[in-house]
Amino acid sequence: MRLKSADTLRALMQQESVSIGNLAASAGCSKGFISHLLAGRRRSCTAALAAKIATSLGAPVTVLFEISKPIPADAIRILGPYHRSQRRH
Repeated sequence: MRLKSADTLRALMQQESVSIGNLAASAGCSKGFISHLLAGRRRSCTAALAAKIATSLGAPVTVLFEISKPIPADAIRILGPYHRSQRRH
């Protein structure tokens, strides 16, 4: 999946008061990867990781990422109905 906008990612992080480290830990990736997304050095990731990043920020995955390929079955569970109460901090 391809990140639509680093600015949108940054704005959601600020809105939710989520640091790079907290987002990385919640999404299960490195701080460096999040930093690369924010700097525009990386633009894509797996559907599962995109879903974890979006959910960690309280947003539907389609707000942050463009779906470029069919979503794998194992990611559908992650992309299911979003409930703010399910978000991890």
